[in-house]
Amino acid sequence: MSQPELFKLTPEQKKLAAEKNPMARVQGYFDGETKCNKCRFLCYHQAAKRYYKCQKRGITKGEKTDHRVNWLACKLYEIV
Repeated sequence: MSQPELFKLTPEQKKLAAEKNPMARVQGYFDGETKCNKCRFLCYHQAAKRYYKCQKRGITKGEKTDHRVNWLACKLYEIV
């Protein structure tokens, strides 16, 4: 097997690599269409503005755990 073949990704692997939602990168997608905005694990911290967090990712006061409501949902998605 030549080296370039080792780095070929399937379409699903390419989609996951480009995904901004860290939970979807690790867990995979719920169905590929559902967004995080209706997930029971989505919560927010109110300061000067709302900072959304995913309870499954862990909640800190830092921006690294900020979560976007319009990201595609991961397999841990549960409806509210």
